[in-house]
Amino acid sequence: MPGSRGSRAGFGGKPGRPESNGPVRKPLSSLSPGIIDQQARQLLQQGRAQEAEALYQQLLCRDPRNAAVHCNLAALYGGIGRIAESIDHLRTAIMLRPDHPESHFNLGFALNAKGEPAAAIDSYNRALSLRPAFPEALLNIGDILRSHGEFRSAIDRYEKALAQRPDDVRALCSRGLALMEMGDLPGKIVAYAHAHSLRPEDAEILSDYGILLQKNGDLEAAIAALTQVVTLRPGEAQPYLHLGNSLRKAARLKEAISAYEQAIQRDPGCVEAHWNLALLLLLTGQHERGWQEYEWRWKGKNNGFHYMETDLPEWTPDRGSRRPLIWPEQGIGDQLMFGSLLGSLQAMTDQLTVCTDTRLLGLFRRSLPGIQVVDASYEPGVDEVDSHLPMGTLARHFFDSREASDSHDAFLQTDPVRCAELRQRLRRPGRSLIGLSWSSTNAAIGPDKSIPLDLLARTVHGSGADLLSLQYGPVQDTINAVAAAHGIEIRQESSVDAYSDLDGLASIITCCDLVISISNVTAHLAGAVGTPTWVLLPLLPDWRWGLSASTTSWYPSLRLFRQRQQGDWADVMEEVRAALGETLPPPP
Repeated sequence: MPGSRGSRAGFGGKPGRPESNGPVRKPLSSLSPGIIDQQARQLLQQGRAQEAEALYQQLLCRDPRNAAVHCNLAALYGGIGRIAESIDHLRTAIMLRPDHPESHFNLGFALNAKGEPAAAIDSYNRALSLRPAFPEALLNIGDILRSHGEFRSAIDRYEKALAQRPDDVRALCSRGLALMEMGDLPGKIVAYAHAHSLRPEDAEILSDYGILLQKNGDLEAAIAALTQVVTLRPGEAQPYLHLGNSLRKAARLKEAISAYEQAIQRDPGCVEAHWNLALLLLLTGQHERGWQEYEWRWKGKNNGFHYMETDLPEWTPDRGSRRPLIWPEQGIGDQLMFGSLLGSLQAMTDQLTVCTDTRLLGLFRRSLPGIQVVDASYEPGVDEVDSHLPMGTLARHFFDSREASDSHDAFLQTDPVRCAELRQRLRRPGRSLIGLSWSSTNAAIGPDKSIPLDLLARTVHGSGADLLSLQYGPVQDTINAVAAAHGIEIRQESSVDAYSDLDGLASIITCCDLVISISNVTAHLAGAVGTPTWVLLPLLPDWRWGLSASTTSWYPSLRLFRQRQQGDWADVMEEVRAALGETLPPPP
């Protein structure tokens, strides 16, 4: 991955186990210091640090003011993690020979390892004052500065190192890392391209370069680079994983699936490969394998999934458990979507308990008679539940086994009194009402699936319908900007917070003749209450929407409109405009 290289080590020797293959046979007193030093180095190479230490201590007994021996002993201690002792010997060496730049350099490395970065920089600067042409010292200072967020100062040190050694790969990569931290991804790509040109067979540099190209959207170049990494390291899982990620982003899904499978063959425990494979299998309609791989979501450390701590067994259709507890694991949209399967499970139970987000309690309790709906504070009583199941795993058991009669336009019911009040306030005689939602706050995928409000509003405005915002979050400035630029009015219902009051948002949705939304909570909620809804999808959508169909069995009231090219909404807007002409009455 980018940024995997650390600071250049200042310690010589290698850490090892303090094993012994027998004592040195010849008396030390008969050996010259040079031979003893050579023997100590050989012992270090063999991992026999304890014996090497004894030899160096013998040399110090002979000559306690030998700076070179203090340096060698410091390197030994540094190599086996005894940093404080390493620092003591380096300071003694510097006291004995203050003009030795390597001792100051090694002291800087040891001080940084001890957690004293400012002191480490001072030592590196002393080394530079004695030897101005010391690029390693400049690089290590740069690394310390970069790790503390001082990116411009770090870049200055890297560039000084490059002035001394223009083809230093580490300096190029480190400078690229600092540039990226400052938001200059193209600058980092240029740096890694140069590094790759210097070491074309370095698979690590090439892998980093390919990943950077992918992040920058240059997918074909990324695929070419990562394919070469696979050739260089055919037995490793990570190159196939990174290649699969680029192929997936390029919508080359069959090849991406193959790459993930290759990664799993080489490392059966590669969680990211299993998870990405699951999403692609589900996206391409391979549900049986997809739901099996979907269970790998629990294995990752940083993917946001956390399995409930409980002694209860997990519910399965053949276990005979009759009082299961279903608990939420994902966001609101997923709870709504998987919640549509609760009726299938309820038919197999005596008592079904469902835990859900507090914002969904009113809707679920009103809509799911016979099911006990609770929030996260719920603690089951004795014998109240006898098993459990994460909500997302419902699909593994029920999604493909549903009968056609199980599909219905709505499985959630809104508050009729509130709906009547809102309808009276929002509807105007003779006018259709279209609800709009255009943005996702998901940092990873939100930008790809969001659409500019002005583009959506200008497309829908020609229908002559009243427009109503269903978008959660602070959007008033965006709405005002569209009004100022295009004279298009988009109304808002101030009595409902579209983020926290989902029962209220659902009621507003049922007042609309049509909802037009991107793939977000609004689309799920509209589908759950059965309102006719058009969902605008990017070229590579969430797995739940499939690849090509214009409908979805999750929510029968939804119609799907799909991009033909990534990031291009023009064709989608043309289809929406044409569909509006067929669906709504012409404006007066």
